Amino acid sequence: MTYLFLPGNAISNKDWINNLSNEFDLPKEVIHYNHWDTEEEISFDVELQKL
Repeated sequence: MTYLFLPGNAISNKDWINNLSNEFDLPKEVIHYNHWDTEEEISFDVELQKL
């Protein structure tokens, strides 16, 4: 089984999801949204491809 971590849209969730995912053993995947780095609106077309 692989743990999949899907944080909320807000950049404030980035640290939270990283800390939470560290509490779980491997295998795991943490989704990081592109707009967290660009500070633009979320692009669902881009983010859905990560799933």
